[in-house]
Amino acid sequence: MKKLLCIIGSQRSGTTALQTALSDTGVFYNFSEIFHTTPNPQINGAFLPWCKTNVIDIQAMSTDAGAVGLAERYLNDLDQLAGERYALIDVKLNSWQVLGPFWRYAHEAPFFMRMLEQRGAAFVFLSRRNLLEQVLSGQIAQHTQKWHDLEIQDLPEAITTNWIEVREQARNILLGERHLYNAFLPSTPVYPVSYEDLFDEQGSVQQPLIQWLAQRFPALEPTQTVKPSINNNQGDKRTLVTNYAEMQTMVDELVAELGRVF
Repeated sequence: MKKLLCIIGSQRSGTTALQTALSDTGVFYNFSEIFHTTPNPQINGAFLPWCKTNVIDIQAMSTDAGAVGLAERYLNDLDQLAGERYALIDVKLNSWQVLGPFWRYAHEAPFFMRMLEQRGAAFVFLSRRNLLEQVLSGQIAQHTQKWHDLEIQDLPEAITTNWIEVREQARNILLGERHLYNAFLPSTPVYPVSYEDLFDEQGSVQQPLIQWLAQRFPALEPTQTVKPSINNNQGDKRTLVTNYAEMQTMVDELVAELGRVF
């Protein structure tokens, strides 16, 4: 199998923007979020449709040996679908346990991560320094049912967020980032980058990341200009969310209590 690139992050951390930017180079075949429960029908290779097509019984991955065999089949099929390009997958913080044997501790390194590491995968780990903006972006997306290219008219009135939901989401992101980042083997190539540092002033992916990728995926030009095909969402969340200040205080306290891995 050719080397694979895996983008890791939580929802609203810039994973889709980076996917589109890299896939537009023609070097990567973007399989997008492979463990999404409602995968994009225009993109082949999502895990659930693959299981349906191949008539996979859930018991097939109940044991270590069964899960290894299933993961190997799945990754080999992704490699074939990618053709001459490198496979690019997106795995969210909360979906790593989808493919793996049943009997595992919650704090173990994800089974699928180890499978990817054994195949020489490289990882880009996305986070977002402004954790509140990240969580509120998810709340707004849920409210408008529009996840990308949000315009002002999509949210004509400000919303009031549920502080319990915001706190839980922020807490899970903090704990998930720490767990996943600490689970990597020391030899695994991982590039951690924040959403705020992902693009330059012209909207292109920052050159240090492109150069790091080009070292591992030689078909990518190290000086290539790489831009996403989706736009930043419009609107200032301070005006889109009525209880923004209250949420900011709560998230700041949570970050002070739990800390951040990056």
